[in-house]
Amino acid sequence: MSSGTSAQTLVDDLDALWELGQVYVPALSKKKWPKGMYARDMAKAFSFIHQAGGDMKASWAAIFGSDTHFVRATARRQYNTWVFSSQKERETLRMLPRTPAGLWTAVRDGLTGHEKAYHRGAQHDGQDGASAE
Repeated sequence: MSSGTSAQTLVDDLDALWELGQVYVPALSKKKWPKGMYARDMAKAFSFIHQAGGDMKASWAAIFGSDTHFVRATARRQYNTWVFSSQKERETLRMLPRTPAGLWTAVRDGLTGHEKAYHRGAQHDGQDGASAE
């Protein structure tokens, strides 16, 4: 980071992607998604997907970039973890820093929606009341 760039400026610059309907995707995540993804970006991406009616395949390239590998089952489990989590948890995810402690994989297992999302056959039906924000 240059002497003229603060950590807050970097966060603001990366969060500016949200205004374009996109999220920050670290290079590692493009091939091994969701490894390396930050929870704040995952939460925002899932809110975009939720606003689009939950159709991840149709939304994927616009949100994560066309060079980010899409695996339907993995994407669905991650999305369902977010959907089945509480609104308070979803809001908290959006506030986490882009640090190792703020990685999606570091916080995902502690979310209330994790167990339900990873239960065989669990699928979001659109009736849970998840807020887009």
